[in-house]
Amino acid sequence: MINNAGIQVLSLVKDTPVSVWDEVLDINLKGVFLCCKHAIPYMIRNGKGRIINIAADAGKTGMKYIASFCASKFGVIGLTQALAIELAEHNITVNAICPGPTDTDMLYEYYDRMAEIRGTTSKQEEEALLDAIPVRRVARPEEIGNLAVYLASDDASYITGEAINISGGVELH
Repeated sequence: MINNAGIQVLSLVKDTPVSVWDEVLDINLKGVFLCCKHAIPYMIRNGKGRIINIAADAGKTGMKYIASFCASKFGVIGLTQALAIELAEHNITVNAICPGPTDTDMLYEYYDRMAEIRGTTSKQEEEALLDAIPVRRVARPEEIGNLAVYLASDDASYITGEAINISGGVELH
């Protein structure tokens, strides 16, 4: 099972309505919890399973303007680790993939919103982000998918409880 749903709302904490905070955590963290909760009995009955949660590099390092997203993805990593311990005896592995900036609609919405906040252009925001990534590009969605395929395979049966960055080295700055 792959949990890959998420939203991101850009706002300073002091300006974030509680309803927005709740929505981000409900989708990004509670959704993962509920999917896992309901899939686990089937995996136990089958005697094995793979759970792959899509977190984010922002689930390891707090970032300005996306506190609710960061908090939700930190939670996904914690849930991943707790479930890895709980489910190991049932031959179920649980891992998280932590993508950095990835070529998705969410990234382009981020550029646009940051441009509004900072009074720049989306292109300037894109260039600023690329300057922070050692490989000077964002991830392609299929690169994230390829890691998920590996984690779902028998070749990854000894990997559990991990939160694996796939970020072009952005966290190295």
